Amino acid sequence: MNALIITMLKIVVAMAIGFLLYKIHIINDSVNKGLSGLVVHVTAPCMVFTSIVSMDGSEIKNAAKLLWIGVIIYAALVVLALLIVKILKVPKVSSGVYQAAIVFGNVGFLGLPLAESLYGPVGVFYMALLNIHLNLVLYSYGFYIIAFILILYFITLFIFWCKSFIILKNDIRKMISSLQIIKLVRGDNKINKKDKEDKIYKKKVEDKKNKINKEQKKEKYIKDKKEKKNKEDKKEKYIQDKKNKNKKKRK
Repeated sequence: MNALIITMLKIVVAMAIGFLLYKIHIINDSVNKGLSGLVVHVTAPCMVFTSIVSMDGSEIKNAAKLLWIGVIIYAALVVLALLIVKILKVPKVSSGVYQAAIVFGNVGFLGLPLAESLYGPVGVFYMALLNIHLNLVLYSYGFYIIAFILILYFITLFIFWCKSFIILKNDIRKMISSLQIIKLVRGDNKINKKDKEDKIYKKKVEDKKNKINKEQKKEKYIKDKKEKKNKEDKKEKYIQDKKNKNKKKRK
């Protein structure tokens, strides 16, 4: 138990040092990527190869038993994951994530160093054998549950896109209708303005004509009055002349 605690503390301290180095920019993303590739492609395979070379016959015979034990362990983990998801009533969209977290552990970066620290090369050999089961289950059952999540995600995304497209289409139609209404209103305003200007112009012309007609009537009235007066004057003159003649005759 003490060895396990000490080993875990070593791993935690190493993780803390890596986190600190990343924060102070001694390790960046490119260095992190290179170190990960070194561990996955060089260090871990060399560790496994060294453990296999150092094995004797009795330990290799136990490998067959361990293979069957691994089958039982991962089958039990799959059943346990399904039960936990049902008990917790996890939504279908998130159920695959929960199952993957329960079934698949970090047996590479953490598992191999931990097994080597606790059990030596034998632990690395046995952990490598259990990795076979992990990879088989990961690329079969794991792909199935993750693919189910991806299918649900893309279906949801497709529905969202369809709804967004319909909303956008309706908004564009409303915008076009609004622009047409504005155009019509502006056109009507222009027509009304033009009609108003025409009416004002016609009224001015009509008023001018009426004014001219009034002046003409007035002039005609004055002329008629003058003619009438002239006629009366002539008539009076004629009467007066006649009277004068009559007077002369009497004398």
